[in-house]
This record gives sequence, C-alpha cells and structure tokens, in this order.
Amino acid sequence: MIIRYDPISTEGHELDFFLQKWGKKKTKKNRLLLYKKIQEFWSISSYSPHNRDTFSAFVKKRKIKGLLDTLNTAKNNKNSALKSKIQKKAHDIYVQRTIDAIPGNAFTDWLLAEKEIKEKHRRK
Repeated sequence: MIIRYDPISTEGHELDFFLQKWGKKKTKKNRLLLYKKIQEFWSISSYSPHNRDTFSAFVKKRKIKGLLDTLNTAKNNKNSALKSKIQKKAHDIYVQRTIDAIPGNAFTDWLLAEKEIKEKHRRK
C-alpha cells in the first residue's frame, strides 16, 4: 500500500484552499476555526498519517464544514476559478518545498504560484 505524503498545514493559503473548496467565507473567524481544527487533527494519532485523505475523514466525522460560515453564492466573483488554481498551486509548491526541505514561506509560495498560473492563463 502506498501512503501519499500530502501534509496538511495551517498556512494561510492552505486554510483558504479548504474554505474555497468547501464554499465557505474566507473570514478571520473561519480561518481561526479551521486553524484550531487542524491543530486538533494533528493531535489525534488515530488519523496518522496526517495527510489530506485522513483530514477529509476527520472533517466528515467531526462535521466541521457545518461550523463554518457559508458564502453567499450571489456574491461569488468571476475570478474565483483563477484564485482557486493559484491556491492549489501554492499548496503544491508548499508540499514540494517541505519534501525537499527548502526554506520559504506562504507568501513566496503564493507569489510563485500566482506567476505560474497567470502565465499559463495568458498563453491560452
């Protein structure tokens, strides 16, 4: 059996990735709640390895999505698809940086992801 190394972090782009994916508001309140739930997730050894698959099980069992404020779909903007791609790419950069033990931070991950996604978007 292959275990994916896809760690969950509490960096801003990770929190925003989940909130966007679940259709939740990107508010300070939602980020703080999700941050605390991720820390709780890390503290439970039965969810090891602490990756996206086990986090999904944790979220489902604890009904965490229901605790978060939902977006008003009428206010969704047209750039949400592009922003979602940037968030996913920033997370991928974070994961690879972690695996390779390369120093960095969420801000530089985001800037690099934004540059790559916007270049691809312009070429289309």
